[in-house]
Amino acid sequence: MLRNLAVALVLGLFSCPAVFALGLGPLQSNSYLNEAFEGRIEILGATAEDFDSLNITLASQDQFERAGVNFISALYQLKFEIETNPDGKDFVVVTSRDSIREPFLNFLVEMNWAQGRLLREYTVLLDPPLYDTRQDMPAPAPEP
Repeated sequence: MLRNLAVALVLGLFSCPAVFALGLGPLQSNSYLNEAFEGRIEILGATAEDFDSLNITLASQDQFERAGVNFISALYQLKFEIETNPDGKDFVVVTSRDSIREPFLNFLVEMNWAQGRLLREYTVLLDPPLYDTRQDMPAPAPEP
């Protein structure tokens, strides 16, 4: 009985398309406040066939409203491009043309492909650039 259940479970996993669905990883950014934004989101589980129909954009204002996420005008600057790094991993590169003056960005990314659609929320805190105060300090005087 248990063996039949295990076999059914394994067969169900391999036949279920949701298990092998595309996904988006976390957003990684090195951008600071008052700079142009640049971030990377890893695309998870994509096949070569998926890229034929893959489209990634900022979600519509209606989707922001339905999700309860505040839409700000700075989000209009965001551009989304798909790139592959030398290791063969696929990423969505999120950039802005101008500097971002908001201390944080909260936005929805919409990913569409032939077999489905994904909507994911990202929040990014943009800290002010840090200054190395040690560079501005004079060197200590030598001891006599």
